[in-house]
Amino acid sequence: MEQAHRNPPFRCLVAGGCGFIGHRVVAELRASGGEIAIIDNRSNYGVYERTRHEQNLRAREPFIAGVRIHEASILDHERLRAVCAEFRPDLVIHLASVPIASVAVQQPLLTAREIVEGTASLLEAARLSGVRRYVYVSSSMTYGDFLHDMIPESHPQQPREPYGALKLAAEHLVRSYTSVHGLPHVIIRPTAVYGPTGNDGFVLTRFARAARAAERVKVLGPETRLDFTYVDDAARGIALASTSPRATNETFNISAGCARSLLDAAHYLKSREPRLEIEVLPPDPLYPRRGALSIEKARRLLAYEPRYTLERGLDELLASL
Repeated sequence: MEQAHRNPPFRCLVAGGCGFIGHRVVAELRASGGEIAIIDNRSNYGVYERTRHEQNLRAREPFIAGVRIHEASILDHERLRAVCAEFRPDLVIHLASVPIASVAVQQPLLTAREIVEGTASLLEAARLSGVRRYVYVSSSMTYGDFLHDMIPESHPQQPREPYGALKLAAEHLVRSYTSVHGLPHVIIRPTAVYGPTGNDGFVLTRFARAARAAERVKVLGPETRLDFTYVDDAARGIALASTSPRATNETFNISAGCARSLLDAAHYLKSREPRLEIEVLPPDPLYPRRGALSIEKARRLLAYEPRYTLERGLDELLASL
């Protein structure tokens, strides 16, 4: 991986490269000199209606224009193996997954297959093609309840819901598989990613659409705090972790490194769109306690630094609607 980083273009297969985060990761990697291919099934997993999904896919096209796209699921192991054998990537970035935690509650068997079996399938295809690094994009939901603010990567992982549990299972699979086969890996835990072309299950997408339509938003818990991460910051952090020689066999939080409340977000949107109505309700008791992630490790090893405040990111999101 170090040689590929010093002597671009490196070859990178991005699984899920047509997705919300994936298309921005592809753009980051191309800017750094990478030769990229994508495998993506273009599914919306029932998260929102088809027309909106197709609109989002079209809006992402300029970021991935000219990149070869293989429209297939990573669960199709024979097709996946053929793609890897033909392209011979130096690294594989695994972003292919259900896009939101609620799908794991509504469709647990589908989610388990996509996350766990899909990871096994992609790991095996990557190994057989001689890849030099496997990058797994996990989730901060693996932590469960945050025991304090600014949690590091060593924070206990005790997920409270199926999505976090399945992502944690995939982390264990990546570590054990790559250890057995001598394949370097990187694990990345983003959190509360938002921005243009985000799906309707994301809380800030719902809030922004309601603001534009002069509708009402329901804020579940005025003190509920999340480390909202603008999609370009998340993509840049993933690209840095994927290509840096210092990231080998490491795990990174990638976020804004600053927790803000849902009510902060709603009030800012109302300042931009005064007709928005805000209804404050009790927090969801099933949702884990959240807060800020520590990004000191990513700063130290990757020179990662987020560029977007919540306000700037919400302005970009509103402008895209």
